[in-house]
Amino acid sequence: MVIFIACFMAYAFVSATHYHFRALDLAFETEQMKQKMVELEAEKRKLVQRLASKSAPQKLDIAAERQGMVLPKVKQTVAVRTAVPMQ
Repeated sequence: MVIFIACFMAYAFVSATHYHFRALDLAFETEQMKQKMVELEAEKRKLVQRLASKSAPQKLDIAAERQGMVLPKVKQTVAVRTAVPMQ
């Protein structure tokens, strides 16, 4: 009976040690993932700002002028009226 209790206590100790170190590993992985998430959020903010600056109307106007695009004059446009649907 004493041997059974000693084996059980040894098993419980080894099992508790295993779960303790597994919990430490998971805590370490969680911290790494949190840090990675912070880095990715910062990169996302930079990319969103960069996209906003690239697609700002003033930037688009400048880029269009560089490519030779100009707004059409009034005489160069045609007003198109929508047709009345036939019944």
